[in-house]
Amino acid sequence: MRKLFALFFLIGVSGNVFAQTLKSFSTDPSGFLVDLKSFFEETNKKEAEKIMDEFKPVYLGKLNADQQQTVIKTCNAMLKKRMKAFPDFVVYTGVLTAFTASGKDAKTFSDWHSTFEKSIAKLSVRKLGDFLEISQSLFSGNILYSSSSVEWSSYSNQYSFGFDSLPRIVFATTTLRCTSKGDSSVIESTQGVYYPNNLLFYGNGGKVNFTRAGLSPSEANASVRKYVINMKGSEYSMDSVTFSYKKYFESELKGRYHDKLLANVNDSNASYPRFVSYSTSLDIKDLVKDADYRGGFSLQGSKMVGSGNRNSYATLLFKLNGKPQLKMLSQGFIIRPDRIVSINAAAVIYWEKDSIYHPGVEFKYIYKDRTVTLTKNGQTAVNSPYFDSYHKMDLDFDQLIWKVDDPLMDLKMISGGGESNSVSNQ
Repeated sequence: MRKLFALFFLIGVSGNVFAQTLKSFSTDPSGFLVDLKSFFEETNKKEAEKIMDEFKPVYLGKLNADQQQTVIKTCNAMLKKRMKAFPDFVVYTGVLTAFTASGKDAKTFSDWHSTFEKSIAKLSVRKLGDFLEISQSLFSGNILYSSSSVEWSSYSNQYSFGFDSLPRIVFATTTLRCTSKGDSSVIESTQGVYYPNNLLFYGNGGKVNFTRAGLSPSEANASVRKYVINMKGSEYSMDSVTFSYKKYFESELKGRYHDKLLANVNDSNASYPRFVSYSTSLDIKDLVKDADYRGGFSLQGSKMVGSGNRNSYATLLFKLNGKPQLKMLSQGFIIRPDRIVSINAAAVIYWEKDSIYHPGVEFKYIYKDRTVTLTKNGQTAVNSPYFDSYHKMDLDFDQLIWKVDDPLMDLKMISGGGESNSVSNQ
């Protein structure tokens, strides 16, 4: 908006654009309106008529006598600060118009003007202009920040104003909503303090969920604690959230929540929001039938990821007749509704008291036919054979296929060669 009004100075609508001859506004309401119109006309006579036609009925018809005097006092302070007719005074009249249409009470009027008065004494003209613009958006549409790429808004119009080195807006209870690129993010039942001049919202408490990833709030949600959001962007993180995902965990998990808005997202391809557990030693019994998981946990959109760290791997242990049969170790398992995969996992095939081991294969488990496939991926396991600790020898094959209810494992050479069957441990 400030750039738009700056055009008036460039096109030279008035020959005396840069003049500011008015020294103070009349304290008489009628005289004030005459002075204000003349002040606008010094810059742009045509626009002055339009602005006054909109503002005059607001000033005379919707503000009481005390409020009218507050407006005059504020305009004189702005004049002394050398704030410009365009855009500063124009936006101020817009703030007043939006305020009267918002249904806010007289206390909000007084608190806002007290905040603005303190701001005039402390802030630059540019920062004052920013505060005016955000105030107008807040009164008119509960919008905290808006640009061509992102918009933050509040579901509630219950807020108060204050000043502590910068103007602040306090929300006792609200729901925050961010929209960008056709996507949206919501923080429900939160509270906080918003500093419009640095676009920072200091929040406390609230709920977030994964509905835009196709999961209902009852399936997956997180309770948040203290957080800070820069409202100039559409990406934010929250530490120490309490996460609930009853599908796999009876107890709540502690971890970090991260959200980012992206274009062309639906519930099938959403990779946000995300939760990452602090613990890397979580247990999920029977993640799939006869297979237990242990490791860290994250939810990326609707995609579950089992993860390890530098010091320990995530593990997936398959059993046959109650005995360990195959153990997979990886820094990351991707757990889909129809499959579990890892692009690089170590494999341990148990054979009586010994084992067959490989340090890095592609792992895939298909739920429907309960089949495990291990494939040398050609990148992390080039020319590396399996090691058989029982026979003290290497086994060189490209792919292992095992139906987990079957004691037999098929060992294959994909590039040609032979195929053999190995009987699993009973």
